[in-house]
Amino acid sequence: MTLRNHPAPSLVRMQPSAARLHRPDGMWIHSDLLAQELERRRLSKPTSELYLAHLRRFLVHFRCSVDQLGARHVRIWVLWQLETKRLSPATVNSAIAALRCVFAALQRPEVMSSIRCVPKQPSAY
Repeated sequence: MTLRNHPAPSLVRMQPSAARLHRPDGMWIHSDLLAQELERRRLSKPTSELYLAHLRRFLVHFRCSVDQLGARHVRIWVLWQLETKRLSPATVNSAIAALRCVFAALQRPEVMSSIRCVPKQPSAY
C-alpha cells in the first residue's frame, strides 16, 4: 500500500520525545508511518533521534514535503553535504541510511534503490 492510497493517516503534532516530524513550512506529515518503521527496525532511541534530525535537515534544505522529493533530490543533498558542508563519509552514510528508512516507511523504497553509500576513501583515479 502506498502513501497515496493510505486510508486517512493520522496527522499529529510533533512531540519532542516522540518520533514525530514537522515539515519546515509549518504543515504536518505522516509521522505515524515513520514511527512504525523505526519501531519495526528496532532502532535505539539515539539512532531514531539521529534519523529524525537527518530528515529534518533534508526537508529544510528543499523546503517541501518528503512526498515531493525523489532520488534526484537525495543525490543533490548528498553531494551538497560532501562538497559544501564537507561532512565526513560516515555522517553522510548515516543520513543515507536515515532517508532509506524514511522512504521505506512511505513505501517508496525505489527512491533509494540507486543511492549507494559514500566510500570512506575517495578513488585514487
